[in-house]
Amino acid sequence: MKHTPPTLIKKMLRWFVNVDFLEEIEGDLDEMFQQRVTSHGIWCARWHYLLEAFQTCRPYTMKKKSHVAHEVVHLVFLKLAWRNLERRKGYALLNITGLAVGLVSFMLIMQYIVFEQSYDTFHTRGEDLYRVAFDWGETDYTGNNSSRYAGNVPAMGPVLKEELPGVEAYTRFVPVNTFKPYTTVTYRVNDRILYNASAENGFFADSAFLQLFSFPIQQGDRHPLTEPHAIALTQSFATKIFGTAMPNDIIGQTLEIDNGERARYTVTALLQDVPANSHIRFDYLISYATIQSARLDENKYWSQFYTYVRFTPQAANNPLTIDTKPLLHKLYGDDHHISIFFQPLQKIHLHSHLREELSPGISAQHLMFLTIIAYAIIAMAWVNYVNMFLSGSLERAKEIGIKKILGSTRAHLVVQFLAESVVIHMVSIALSVLMLLLIHPSVEAWLGVDLPLPFLEDTQYTWITGLSIAAGCAVTGLYPALIVSAQPIQALGARVVRSAQGTGMKAGLVYFQFVVAFVVFSSAVIVGRQVRFMKQADLGVALDNRIVVRSPGTTDSAYAGHVQAYKERLQAYPFIRSVSFASAVPGMKLNESGYVRRVQGPSIDDNNVFKLLVDQDFFRTYDVRLLAGRPFSDTFSTETQAVIINEAALSILKFSTPAEALHQRIRWRREEYEVVGVCSNYNHHYLQTIVEPLVLCYNPAPGGFVTLQVKPGHDAAAIASAKRELATLFPDAPFEYEFIKTSYDKQYAVIDRFETVVQFFAAIAIVIACAGLFALAAHHVQYRTREIAVRKVFGARTAQVITWLTAKYVRIVLVSAVLGSVITFYAMRQWLQNFAFAVTPGAGDFIGPLLALLTITLVAVAYPCVKASWKNPARTLAHG
Repeated sequence: MKHTPPTLIKKMLRWFVNVDFLEEIEGDLDEMFQQRVTSHGIWCARWHYLLEAFQTCRPYTMKKKSHVAHEVVHLVFLKLAWRNLERRKGYALLNITGLAVGLVSFMLIMQYIVFEQSYDTFHTRGEDLYRVAFDWGETDYTGNNSSRYAGNVPAMGPVLKEELPGVEAYTRFVPVNTFKPYTTVTYRVNDRILYNASAENGFFADSAFLQLFSFPIQQGDRHPLTEPHAIALTQSFATKIFGTAMPNDIIGQTLEIDNGERARYTVTALLQDVPANSHIRFDYLISYATIQSARLDENKYWSQFYTYVRFTPQAANNPLTIDTKPLLHKLYGDDHHISIFFQPLQKIHLHSHLREELSPGISAQHLMFLTIIAYAIIAMAWVNYVNMFLSGSLERAKEIGIKKILGSTRAHLVVQFLAESVVIHMVSIALSVLMLLLIHPSVEAWLGVDLPLPFLEDTQYTWITGLSIAAGCAVTGLYPALIVSAQPIQALGARVVRSAQGTGMKAGLVYFQFVVAFVVFSSAVIVGRQVRFMKQADLGVALDNRIVVRSPGTTDSAYAGHVQAYKERLQAYPFIRSVSFASAVPGMKLNESGYVRRVQGPSIDDNNVFKLLVDQDFFRTYDVRLLAGRPFSDTFSTETQAVIINEAALSILKFSTPAEALHQRIRWRREEYEVVGVCSNYNHHYLQTIVEPLVLCYNPAPGGFVTLQVKPGHDAAAIASAKRELATLFPDAPFEYEFIKTSYDKQYAVIDRFETVVQFFAAIAIVIACAGLFALAAHHVQYRTREIAVRKVFGARTAQVITWLTAKYVRIVLVSAVLGSVITFYAMRQWLQNFAFAVTPGAGDFIGPLLALLTITLVAVAYPCVKASWKNPARTLAHG
């Protein structure tokens, strides 16, 4: 039977070369094609017809079309690669799935990392903006410097502008709740309340705020924060208050704001919502002129005001080295330990961990750890691909040998195998991008952040992920192609020559996979243990079965009497055990701070101690233990001049024992108090920070929060009762409540998210490692089929064969665990230094992951090993 040469190839040749020359060589090509068909088959004949045709015609190819000819040859290789993969569907599916999972995991982590690195990069001239941080120069009771604050004093901004020539402009702002622990916004129309709720997320900001920061004004005055009692709202907050009203109708409206005293404010502007990648976050801005006074502008000790400066472009590289001693001398004289330092705006989120940060940042170590996980996971996916490619090449050894006999050069084979790699990677990339786009909304909800849509909105993300994936695909595609194409012609014989280089490389790659899997697994265990430790540790204060209700705002002449009536009515309910008022509750920000001194006694260095106003039932409601003295009592007429301090403040005041502090007189700021008690330390904030030194002062009706200690199982009844009684005594006050345990645990949001990400991708890493191991085990067993049969003929039992086959993988896990333990111990010890209270990595953190990984590994390799051991050895040897 006479076969016809491929018509498609002839058409391509006629297009690329001179027709006259093609007619001269066409007969020779047809004869070569028929000979190849007879000797080696139709497929091989077509392959060599193509190569021979282009090889012969190459010198005569028209120059203007030469590049197209090469592209066509490459397309032919891709077509051959696709046919090869179709014949080995299981191999292709496993490779594509493994790569796709690795790629989408890599892209997800990198998307989150790039988002975190993008904080505050949207501001115009953001590289010239710096925050002025404040350092009291004090040492806390632990011996560490705990006096570095993100805030600054009101007097600092004007002095910086006056004393430093490079300062082009400055802005000052302060959270509204710095003055009072509550802020309520009310919107009325004809005496009918349409909106009434607490609103803590706002600032008193000066007129330069919106000039230095790029928070665009959508509607209203271009300079909305100039006049007193002016307020600018973000779009989402305005919608919450006014509903679907048009922007023009909102401008000029009047809001009532209660921040200790009720006042009316005029809406002067609507702003775009604050971007998710801003460390300065707010719902509204009130003009600084509302609170500004000569006394406030001269204040040089109230370090809870935030000061940002913009340097001229010429001076923007020098702020970190500016000598600020002369201007501090002007403010404080010679006798002080105070210093200031400048922080680049775009580095605050990742590199600043000062007290009173505006928003919780993320440690650069966290991102470094996630970056390592991202590249480790994608590297593991590529390692799987390389190992499976090398193992699968044993099945194709005869194919390689035949092609070499028929004249294929090593370059041809490299291109063929590289084409297979390109096809696999392209399909995997397309699948991973599709998966990423599909799960993007779920990832945002899972992480609790608004991530930009990948590829479309973030060019940095696109470049980083694109270049990383392209480089990895090139290396992992080219390396195995070079190794496999070097297979000698002897592969046609009975034995297959195994490259020592290829075998050693495979072993190294497998070890790499399991070291990475163990490191990520054990790190996830330690991170989880640290989170559980912080959540379950004895905080020194009871939080369970406590409900916090925001106390009414305005403290008019009838306020104290109504508060006492509210408290008495709540305590009359049998399911409410105790009721207490306080200016702040555990887990919430402490607003008042100042230096503390002993009236008589040793001198004390500069310090900053927080003040907390509580009533007489605070210690009983929260089970805070007194070490000496007595709790507050309304039976003492001088109780407003009494104070209870905690152990941290005791150390700062240089009292050796709690008993020594009793009845001593101290001065907080300019106010003098008598110490009537010393309480144990309790963690007002979560355990990443030290215990704050506290001065607790008596106030029978402090504004802020009401805490209800409720009997278990009566939460709903207590909430309904509190709402009913509040409406009776304070009809204009909004009712808002929260479980104190839930509120306290919000502080763990960042570390919880980090734990979740690490644990999820640790599971991905283990799945990828074990999927590759399964494939390797199958190839390993296939290669040793005859050896298994011989062992069984000589009396080996099935259990012995399985033990022999799995011993290799047990050894891999054990060696990887030893190496991984060293890496994990060092890395986690560095990470745990970010916490004031931390666990210590122990043997259990490594033994557990080892046993789990060993079990998973044995399960992964069990099927091919058991299947091979059950085969009839006689049949195997007969067909071998």
